[in-house]
Amino acid sequence: MLCVRRKHAPTLALISFFFILAGSADECAVDTGGGVCQPEPECTLYLAPSSIPNAGYGIYTAIPVEAGDEVGRPDVCHAAVNLLSSQINNYCWEGSSQETEREGEEVSNLIPGPGMSCNGHYALDNVELVLPESSDAGLHRSASPAAGSFTRFHNLGTVATKPIPAGSELFLNYGVEYFRGRPEYKGKVFESGEFAFADRLVANLAALAGKHEKELDGATEAEVSTVMDLVRDIVASDIPGQRNSNIVSLVPETLEEVKEIAEMGVARSQFPKSVQPIDWLQDNGWCIDKIRPGISLRPELGRGALAARPIAAGEVIVASPMLYLFKQQLDYIREDDAGNIVLRKQQILNYCFGHPHSSIVLFPMGHLSNLINHGGINSNVSLRWATDDKQPTWWRDSNERREMVSNDAERFGGSGIILEYVSSRAISKDEEILLDYGSVWEEAWDTHVKTWHPPEGAERYIEASRYDEEGRHSIIRTVEEQVDQPYPSNIQTACYVDYMKSYVDHEDVGDDERSDELVDIEVEWVDYTSEDVQLTDYDLRPCAILRRENVTDDDDSDVYVAQIFNTPTEPLESRVEEYEKLIYNGLPRVAIRFIDKLYSTDQHLNGAFRMPMGMSVFPNEWKGLED
Repeated sequence: MLCVRRKHAPTLALISFFFILAGSADECAVDTGGGVCQPEPECTLYLAPSSIPNAGYGIYTAIPVEAGDEVGRPDVCHAAVNLLSSQINNYCWEGSSQETEREGEEVSNLIPGPGMSCNGHYALDNVELVLPESSDAGLHRSASPAAGSFTRFHNLGTVATKPIPAGSELFLNYGVEYFRGRPEYKGKVFESGEFAFADRLVANLAALAGKHEKELDGATEAEVSTVMDLVRDIVASDIPGQRNSNIVSLVPETLEEVKEIAEMGVARSQFPKSVQPIDWLQDNGWCIDKIRPGISLRPELGRGALAARPIAAGEVIVASPMLYLFKQQLDYIREDDAGNIVLRKQQILNYCFGHPHSSIVLFPMGHLSNLINHGGINSNVSLRWATDDKQPTWWRDSNERREMVSNDAERFGGSGIILEYVSSRAISKDEEILLDYGSVWEEAWDTHVKTWHPPEGAERYIEASRYDEEGRHSIIRTVEEQVDQPYPSNIQTACYVDYMKSYVDHEDVGDDERSDELVDIEVEWVDYTSEDVQLTDYDLRPCAILRRENVTDDDDSDVYVAQIFNTPTEPLESRVEEYEKLIYNGLPRVAIRFIDKLYSTDQHLNGAFRMPMGMSVFPNEWKGLED
């Protein structure tokens, strides 16, 4: 009797304990690196197979990183506009995420390096992207034929959002909705807070198991299994205030798993290889911290990639996952000044590899690879494909490579193949990394330079971010004042407003009169500077300054009355309808900015250079496919 009672004691203890499982467990910092002190590695950042099944490659840090510290080095950002293919959007960020939304009506950002090579997880996320800077790198449209050929968005950094142990894979948070329906996350997408609840549950289980260690040593495997089944039954039921049916899959099968998962956390237990030994990274990955961004040693090239340390001949400088797609997927449609619909080519075409006799292009997603300039006979790197064991299985067979190309340009496209940039000779620290783009590219560039001339009005062009520098324009001109003193033609005013329209129809305007009768809506601007919620660029909307009012004798107290317009992607709940006129009163100077007009920046210049780079290792199976 005593024996039976002793054997069932852990069951009784667990049952009573689960009525308080929702309580918080003792917090402790877990050293996921196992507490092993390792020497400072020669390389700090690796591209290696992701811990997420079927997710290709990911980026890992080889050194511990503190919250707020930069990871890797800043990279560029490409603002693609009005993409014709939804396939590319699988690799893009919304334009508003990096504040590039003024480049066009619909903007999608391609961010090589961490922005495209870091995989995502909404619970294991440990890094975030920092907003890019914007500049023409000193190559103004009035003087340089390179204007419009390169992205103006650069210095986009990646910072740690929490302490990251050495050997950890870097994860961004794409948002929960991104992961739903993706095969690699099937059964592993949970609501907010479910991982936290499961962590408390597992921690309490582990603590209870430790407290009753002697009793558990005497329990049979079947009895322990019965206890764990009971735990899952309790979790599957509705404990007040919790909806736990989805958490059942997170409950460990055995007490051994309880102890192991309590140490690493439930979220990480879904992908236990998200922290790897440094020697595993060295054996299975590529070091990707050998170059840094900087200004090219040839000023006419703008920005470039420089060696961060001495590099021996034959070293892999960058390993880059490649996005392959049809060239026509990089076309976009826009309306010109005369109202005509025109077909243009995306600026990112210049960053792709291609072949004169193929309609396929390959975009390099590798860290800082987009900063490597053309060097011609002075090049110090060459290209080669990674070995077959590092490539997807379809790449290893010539016939499968050929079959991968479909006539369906909308569906074709993907990533996974790896291209290596290899030093062709020894490279000194701070020497610029240069690649030969090929004779076809060089001839096209030489022709462009010879025939180029500055666009009309180029001498007055100034980017809005520079024009908007603090202190340059303390007083904003009204619409009437701008008749005699206009701002540069590429610039317009924008206002920070927090407007949500009423869902009650205007009583004085019938449905059949809405297009003929204008309804004035007047709103007083509210100062949010002292509130918890701050106005951001999401609240920045085009506006026309109707008049300026002085509250006191101090010029700094001027306030403005402005008419507010819609952004190209204005949500329904804040949209100004055609029959409405939205007026904001009392706007201070700090609530008004200058922004670029749509399609006015360099990448939209008529005659801007467009040509993919050449590569000697372009796949033979993809040649002969003309546009």
